[in-house]
Amino acid sequence: MKQNKERAISIISGEYYEDVLSTLPVTIANNSHVKGNIKAPKVTVGNHVVIEGNIEADNDITIGNMCEIGNMLSDENIFVGQMCIVGKVSAGATAYIMGYSAADSVFGDVEVIAENGCDLGNVQSFGTVTLATRTLVNACCGSDLVDCFENVNAEYLMSEGQIRTGEECHIKEMQLKKFN
Repeated sequence: MKQNKERAISIISGEYYEDVLSTLPVTIANNSHVKGNIKAPKVTVGNHVVIEGNIEADNDITIGNMCEIGNMLSDENIFVGQMCIVGKVSAGATAYIMGYSAADSVFGDVEVIAENGCDLGNVQSFGTVTLATRTLVNACCGSDLVDCFENVNAEYLMSEGQIRTGEECHIKEMQLKKFN
C-alpha cells in the first residue's frame, strides 16, 4: 500500500486504493470502498461504506449505517451507526454505538453508550457505561457506573461506583471494587 504524504483531501467517493493522510476533515461518500488507512483532523463516513483499514482523527469520527470498518482512534468522540461491523473503537471522550452493531472492543474515556442489540466484545470507560436492551458483552468495566437495561448478556461486569441491571439480564459475574 502506498503511503501518501500529508495533503489536502476532503471528499472520497467510489473506489479508493491508498492511505489517506489529510490536513482537512475527510468525508467518505455513501457506497464507497477504501483500501487503506485514513488519518485526518475529523472523519465522516456515509452509509454502506467498506474501509479495509483503520481511521485515526484528532476530533470526531462519525460512521453511517451498515458500514464495515477496521479500528478507530479519536481524541474526541466516535459515533457508529446502525448495523455496522467495526474493529477496536477507542474514543478520548464518548463512544456511541447505535443499534445492532458489532465491535471487537470499545473504549470511551468519559462514556460508552451502546444501543439495543449490540455485540461489543470488551467494553471499558473511566466514566459511565450504558448497555441497552439485548446487548452482548464479554467483559465490561465502568469506573463510575455500569447501567444495563433488560436482557443484557455479559460474562463479567465491574465498577468502582455502581452496577445497575434491568430485568432478565444474564450476568455470569459482577464485582464492585475500589482501585487505588
